[in-house]
Amino acid sequence: MFLQRFSYKFAFAAYWLFFAVLSVFAAQNPGYVRHPELAPYPWLFLFAMVAFLALLVVVFYVVLLPPRFRSSYWRLPVALGLGVAMFVASVLTFVTDMPGLFYMPHLFSLITMIFLLAISASTAVGALWRKLRATP
Repeated sequence: MFLQRFSYKFAFAAYWLFFAVLSVFAAQNPGYVRHPELAPYPWLFLFAMVAFLALLVVVFYVVLLPPRFRSSYWRLPVALGLGVAMFVASVLTFVTDMPGLFYMPHLFSLITMIFLLAISASTAVGALWRKLRATP
């Protein structure tokens, strides 16, 4: 049980680390400025973005709570609704020619929404399969 809970935490930490590394590379793009080679590296904004992404991952971990995921069926729809709401908000506030870090919440919400949709589809197909096989 401890190893399984540890592996869930490790998976969420790896998910955050993936976006943290992407943020480091995205911060190298200063956006549309006259002389991009003179733009300083945005260290403060990078740390704020990495902390914000960590907060989002923690929110999804608390909503999903993987050790209790199988026994409560409301967790996945709530997480999916949160992911869709984040994606819609990021699409509505999308602006071009901004520094690369501005696009990280949009990318996070897009990938999270796709991932949660795949889990939802897999769960629905599995439930349907079990129901069809159980009927005599």
